[in-house]
Amino acid sequence: MPEDEEMQDPPPPQPAQLANTRMGWTTVLWFPESDPRAFFHELLVLTLNHYYLDLQATLEYCCTEYRHPLRRSLWDVELIIKTLDATKGNRRVELKHLSRISRDTVKESMADAAYQALFFYRGRCFEEAQYDATYHYPRFVLEEMTSAIEVPDALAPKLQAQVTLTSELTIKVIKLEDELRR
Repeated sequence: MPEDEEMQDPPPPQPAQLANTRMGWTTVLWFPESDPRAFFHELLVLTLNHYYLDLQATLEYCCTEYRHPLRRSLWDVELIIKTLDATKGNRRVELKHLSRISRDTVKESMADAAYQALFFYRGRCFEEAQYDATYHYPRFVLEEMTSAIEVPDALAPKLQAQVTLTSELTIKVIKLEDELRR
């Protein structure tokens, strides 16, 4: 094949091809900045800055918008946490956290991914975080590959009721997610 033919643009799509692409789902990637006041994002940043200062972590949201001409858009988000590699002086990916299900808006999906990361990092620093305000938040227990919530003592009945309710709701959400995956 001559060189000038390799450089030519591909032929324009035929009308039948255009009709098929218009009727299907398309994807668009976005890399938005998070609202620094978003609840789970802010808690995650505070947790990373307080308990994981040595990581010098940065957060990057990679959002995928699934578009369809006849339906509303759905969003999936991947939260990429990068840390500083001291030996090489550059950033490397520490972990990726995904939103659990596709959401209607990018903000909801970003909050879901930030919650997943917070859930994980709260579990990793639990011993150091026993006396802070988020002690009774859900956390991931790496050794058992499960979630846990600390039950307050019997002296604080309102807090105990709130923690019990949160625990039950978390378990219900996990069961519903498992049911949806089947």
